[in-house]
Amino acid sequence: MPPTVGQFIASTKQKPDYLENNLPYQNPIQTFQILNQIQTKAPELITPRLLARITKFLLQIEINPGGPYTSDPATNRAIDTFLSSQNIKLEGLKNYLKKLFPLKPTSRGRLYDHLARQAETSARYFPQPTRTLVKNKIREMIDGDHDQQILLLPYFFKLALGAKGQKISSQTIQDLGLANLFLWLAYTNYDDIIDNDSDIKTLPLANWFLKEFARIYGQQKQSPNFKRLYLQISAQTDYAQIWELEKGRFQPGEKNIFASSASYQKPSALYRRSLAHSLGPLLLLDQIKYPPATPDAKAILSFFKYYLASRQLWDDINDFDSDTKRGIITAANIRVLRNVSDPQKYQNYFLSSELPRLARRADRYQALARSQLQGATIIKYPIYLEKLLTPLKQRALDLETEAGEINEFLKAYENG
Repeated sequence: MPPTVGQFIASTKQKPDYLENNLPYQNPIQTFQILNQIQTKAPELITPRLLARITKFLLQIEINPGGPYTSDPATNRAIDTFLSSQNIKLEGLKNYLKKLFPLKPTSRGRLYDHLARQAETSARYFPQPTRTLVKNKIREMIDGDHDQQILLLPYFFKLALGAKGQKISSQTIQDLGLANLFLWLAYTNYDDIIDNDSDIKTLPLANWFLKEFARIYGQQKQSPNFKRLYLQISAQTDYAQIWELEKGRFQPGEKNIFASSASYQKPSALYRRSLAHSLGPLLLLDQIKYPPATPDAKAILSFFKYYLASRQLWDDINDFDSDTKRGIITAANIRVLRNVSDPQKYQNYFLSSELPRLARRADRYQALARSQLQGATIIKYPIYLEKLLTPLKQRALDLETEAGEINEFLKAYENG
């Protein structure tokens, strides 16, 4: 009989390899039940060395690459729970579990699926190859929308309004959710083209996504003040793309990075590419007689500005290495490029000098977003918007620690 979880924890704290060597590997379900409890009670014991050992164990018992593992559904659920806690998603295992344990649809889930189908139907006039391409792009976007804010942000905002939100029709929520999806599809495709991740041949498709977004907004009831705000935010987004093409690239060995660091790191530089994300909530406020000039609408707009600035800064931090190698200037690498001449020293300078400072800045933007939300008295249930802020800090990667953990994992895996 294996030790209890408490004994595992106590023994491992005295002898670091105890957990790795004493798990009941002959009994997979016991192994992962123990690991899941330890992940909850003492996650620091789940080390890279242990993960390397678990990886080898899974390879020994898998039925198909990527799952399932063994023929026991309960074992596979325990394995999936553990892997999910490590941010590991295996499609084979997920698909196996979905067939055995289909999720019961919630009202939110039904709305989400309905909007996805609507988006795909919108492409019905395209030839078949283009319809397939549109469908794939939609599904790729939806699969990456882990917090469901792309399609459901208007729905969450309606819930946050409490009783006043009841005045907003379900059709409006569906329309704005669909429009938001088309907006993200459009600007994601534009970004991919600008970054050379996508062929210029996809430009007409990006234009179509943006036309669908504009078409839906053009059909909504809105005040003249909101129409002006819509045009202003749209122009800012377009300008951000022009600015990025002019000042967001460098050649290896280039000495002159001519824009100032503030041009990349101040909030407006970070949020202007994605501020159109705020238009849905602002239109909902406009429709219940809180137009853009009212204090509540201004507070909500400021909330989105700081939230999007923090989100973009964390994204830049996480993508520091790949962006720098590809010649893309961001808020995370601008000071490195200006202050360090030797590319071999970029990473060390970033980790020692830039990462702590940028993390504090991102946290400050997040705190300002929360403060602006608290100032919007019309919001009765702020939890629906605060949850947008919650994962920002968690998404940040301590690159130095991560690099060490990867090396430790590989070394342990290779050495058996």
